[in-house]
Amino acid sequence: MRIGSKITAGIGSMAALLAVTCGLSWTLASQQINVMSSERSAIVLNRNVKQYQVDAADVAVAENSIAYDITSRTDPSADLRSFAQATSAAQADAVTLEAMNLGATKRSELTEATKAVEAYIAQSNTINAGFNAGTKNSIAAANAEVADLNYGKVIGPIGQLEQLSAAQSTSVLAASAAQGKRDRLLVLALALAALVLAGGVGTVVTRGITSRLRRTVKVLEQVAAGDLTKRIEVDSADEVGQMGTALNIALDHIEERARGQRFESRLANALEMADDEAEVLTVIERSFALTVPGSAVELLLADNSHAHLYRMAAASPTGDMSGCSVDSPDQCPAARRAQVQYFSDIEALDACPKLRGRADCPTQALCGPVSIMGRTVGVIHATRTTVAPFPETQLADLGTLAKLAGARIGILRTMSDTQLQATTDSLTGLLNRRSFEQRVTELLDTGTPVSVVMADLDHFKVLNDTYGHAVGDRALILFAQTLQNSLRAQDVVGRHGGEEFTVALPDCSASNAQMTLELLRARLETAITVAGLPRYTASFGVVDAGDQEDLPAVLVRADAALYTAKREGRDRIVVDHTMPESVAS
Repeated sequence: MRIGSKITAGIGSMAALLAVTCGLSWTLASQQINVMSSERSAIVLNRNVKQYQVDAADVAVAENSIAYDITSRTDPSADLRSFAQATSAAQADAVTLEAMNLGATKRSELTEATKAVEAYIAQSNTINAGFNAGTKNSIAAANAEVADLNYGKVIGPIGQLEQLSAAQSTSVLAASAAQGKRDRLLVLALALAALVLAGGVGTVVTRGITSRLRRTVKVLEQVAAGDLTKRIEVDSADEVGQMGTALNIALDHIEERARGQRFESRLANALEMADDEAEVLTVIERSFALTVPGSAVELLLADNSHAHLYRMAAASPTGDMSGCSVDSPDQCPAARRAQVQYFSDIEALDACPKLRGRADCPTQALCGPVSIMGRTVGVIHATRTTVAPFPETQLADLGTLAKLAGARIGILRTMSDTQLQATTDSLTGLLNRRSFEQRVTELLDTGTPVSVVMADLDHFKVLNDTYGHAVGDRALILFAQTLQNSLRAQDVVGRHGGEEFTVALPDCSASNAQMTLELLRARLETAITVAGLPRYTASFGVVDAGDQEDLPAVLVRADAALYTAKREGRDRIVVDHTMPESVAS
């Protein structure tokens, strides 16, 4: 139940109790009003009954006074008037009492009393008529009837009515007082129950909220201390429970981000320790099992022309995978869109067409583009034959792997290019003078026998002036290529400057070097014809490096041999077998 529902239920219960309390209070007030009304009615009734008694007594007194006046031969006029007034008052009292709201018993008693009064008045009127007749017989009869007048017949019924009214009024008032006391106690009890219920509901709701909030705060403190595995216990669907669920979801996201950051940090460290591209590929291949376990994964990278993709790393749980058939980055949707692509069903309308018809029969695929310096040069391609989809974590990890792999490969290639630019000649691609001297000096320091060649293109200035520098550059490039193609892999070739080139041939004598250079001259002539360049030649000076001779001295001797070849007519090879005396000794 929601907190609002609990509070509403508690408030509703209190409202119901308060409503009952108010109803009982209203009833109590009404009873008090009825009691007061009954009291007023009893007082009025008793007053009217007493007045009836008084007026009836006045009738009797007046009638007796009339009889006395007649007997004593006194004028009865005043007493007759008193009798008439008392009679009218008594009859009026009877009418007043008749109009009141009386019970059956009281009304019966009133009827008897009224009959007695009317009978007394009628008998008195008969007596008075006899006295007024004045005859002896009428007066004698009147006196006889006076003796028969019984005042108790009048007062008795009226007194009975008075006693009955007083007794009933006392009983009603006592019952009303008792009922009022009970109602007051009930109202007080209900009011106390409402207060207790309010306190109970408030206590239950408050404790339920505060205890769960304290548990939530404890979990958050543990999370803040670094334990991201803690979660809030959700035991209801109210607002606090919804808050706990939302916080758990947020903690799941935080833990996932932390896991992804740990994976990214470990992967970055591993890639940073890789010194060359081969080691980077090894790290990537090892990362496949961590990134998308249970999947067939491969890394495809483009060649230097960016026209073809080649598999550089692969991993498969079965050890066999047919691989993606995409030929170039332009044909790969992930490479073209430069974002991770997830194909949950290879038969879907918008699935990559390269996934269909494969021998390993994948059902879904995940492709992450690999970019170097902002240019997509490859893709990490993962396929799975199970129906279970790739988790979001694996999608994120594959994107991280593709990003960091591309960045590290890009750094290594940039460093390699920078190093190559620093050590090679930008036009011919051969070692520059400084790099050549370092490499050959290392050979000489190890005591390796080396023959050194100085080469120079003949009449190169004339070629430049006649055909332009573009043709001159082509001539230099063609000579450098022919030179490299004619030598061994361990031979060191460099551009000394301008149209001059240097060659160091380890473990090769000057005589053998001469034979290699003769083959080079023949190949150069053929290459010039094929390339369509103006014919040009080259001159060579060859020497053997002495055991203790440094490179500058060797180059001086080789340059002297080259100068001899130039002086003797160019387009030739001159080998100097002599050694300086210092070197020979």
